[in-house]
Amino acid sequence: IEKTVFVVFFSGEQAKTKILKICEAFGANCYPVPEDISKQTQVTRE
Repeated sequence: IEKTVFVVFFSGEQAKTKILKICEAFGANCYPVPEDISKQTQVTRE
């Protein structure tokens, strides 16, 4: 199975809403990333 990964960084609720709609249209999975840098590192390693 071939998969493609992309990362989107954004700021603001309006941008979040638009990005989530685009992801839904493409059937993409969305994963939240914590704002705390140490928690980001932990999530990335998992």
